[in-house]
Amino acid sequence: MSVVVPTFQHVDTIEQAVASVLAQEVDFPYEILLGEDGSTDGTLEVCERLAEQHPDRIRLFRHGELPKIRIDGRQTGRRNWTELLRKARGTYIAHLDGDDWWTDPTKLARQVALLDARPELSFCFHDHARVRDGEDLGTTHATDALTFTTPDLIWSYPCQTLTLMFRRSAVPDPFPDWLMHEAPLGDKPLVVLVSLTGPGERIPRDMATYRVGVGLWGALAEEKRMRLSARTSELLGHHLPAPWNAVAQRHQAVVQLHLVRQLALDGRRDEALAMWRQTERSHLTAADRRVRLAARLALWWPRGERGRVLKSRLRALSGLPSAAVSAARGRRAGTG
Repeated sequence: MSVVVPTFQHVDTIEQAVASVLAQEVDFPYEILLGEDGSTDGTLEVCERLAEQHPDRIRLFRHGELPKIRIDGRQTGRRNWTELLRKARGTYIAHLDGDDWWTDPTKLARQVALLDARPELSFCFHDHARVRDGEDLGTTHATDALTFTTPDLIWSYPCQTLTLMFRRSAVPDPFPDWLMHEAPLGDKPLVVLVSLTGPGERIPRDMATYRVGVGLWGALAEEKRMRLSARTSELLGHHLPAPWNAVAQRHQAVVQLHLVRQLALDGRRDEALAMWRQTERSHLTAADRRVRLAARLALWWPRGERGRVLKSRLRALSGLPSAAVSAARGRRAGTG
């Protein structure tokens, strides 16, 4: 059993993260792969102290001198993360970023027991709590579903990395070049690739805490999240085998239509039109007609009193879904 803990500029949180791993109550051996990525705030010194205190458990990797991978002009921790995955020796791999922590000492035991008992599963994950600046935001999970296949993950990715455990044998070796150097998000493509070997299972139990607004994803505005999500699905659409590539292409188109709507409602019509033109609407299905209509209405609906009158007539005469009409009014929810 291997636990990978990538860390960078986490001097205030890394000790809590590692302590939560060391507190696990298990009857099997496990290793902690602690990957320090060149911090300048004292994180490395904390990691060195922890490794000295627990030499039988912690393998420290000083990755600060490794060449960094830049994606879309942004320096990433992709090499640190993938090097830890590559060096893991356990049958299973769990993940914990240096700014999060586990809260249930039975977490590893529960996940290992599940994967041992269900050899058809390639991964599992669980619910988690969220905090922001010390404020408890409660337990969250993206869905009530328990089993997840490749198309489920493409369409609605429900996992946080601090909750994941997957089989090392399911991890691609070597990592695809597009995942290493092009994908703006690393965890979703990796878990999608893992799922090609078997489905995953959600454990409906809160066993970890995620710090909101600290990592890359949590600190992003909604527009940036949609752009990264669309780009991720674009890459999956290019590189996944059929029929899963078609699922990713459809997801990309739907996300782009949501972005069209947001840009139009923000008054950025030229950007919205450009996104509309580059969206491959041929990938959409009949189930996507509401989101397509919402995007069109946001783009071309007249403003002011004329728009209000037309909206009223359209609702009365055509029975349009309220979500589509709401898009014209400028609300940010309910597009279906």
